[in-house]
Amino acid sequence: MTLRSSNSHRRAVPAGGELSSSDVMVRPSLLARRTRLVGPGRRSGRGQEATPVTDVDVRVVRWSPSRMRTRLDDVIAVYKAAFLDHHEPDPQRAARDRAAHARRHFERRDLRAVAAVTPDDELIGITYALPGRVGQWWHDVVAGALPPDSAAYWLDDCLEIVELHVLPAYQGRAIGRTILRELLRGAPQRTAALSALEPPGSPARRLYDHEGFVPLLSDFQFPGTLTPYAVLGKELRGRSPARPDAASAQGADRHAPVR
Repeated sequence: MTLRSSNSHRRAVPAGGELSSSDVMVRPSLLARRTRLVGPGRRSGRGQEATPVTDVDVRVVRWSPSRMRTRLDDVIAVYKAAFLDHHEPDPQRAARDRAAHARRHFERRDLRAVAAVTPDDELIGITYALPGRVGQWWHDVVAGALPPDSAAYWLDDCLEIVELHVLPAYQGRAIGRTILRELLRGAPQRTAALSALEPPGSPARRLYDHEGFVPLLSDFQFPGTLTPYAVLGKELRGRSPARPDAASAQGADRHAPVR
């Protein structure tokens, strides 16, 4: 199934490639409100990253770990253009470091990934997640900063969203929202969690707020950086009576030591 995206929203999403036997198309009912379906015979040219793309067919697909490994360079290119080029003093070095981490992530069979792609196989948006585990860096740092009951509630059975990025030229079409929803659809975990840059009015924070994520930590500094982040959580199943209050979760020491 092919989708045509309008430019009526302010959200961006990563793109993927052609379908393989391990790729799964998204059901039409999960698409953003103003994205309309078009016949598979209709095509548009590749959008240029330097200028906004206003009329292009986009497919949203689930990617297997093997497809993520095959498209590693494309995944990192989207990450660099959407995030590193704007927030890192040395984007090239940061991209190399991120690629090393991503290679390890993509070896895991429990990885969940959703991509947005154009008809000519250009990756324009990507999101992926992994089940949290004790011993993983992000999991352990966040668990150590939360009160024990909050850490247990939010992280013991948690899908940790690692990345969600869309090429700048394709932002503004609710693609990010669409791939996020598809990423979480059917996830067996009880909660999902992620970290995002702190400013509450940023496009990323507005997206996560709209999708039901609540702040677990605010102005949080991960080891090795002074950049403030928000750690956000979302219940994927019904609220438990034992859920700790979000405000009490933020009452912990919110700043991880900088090393």
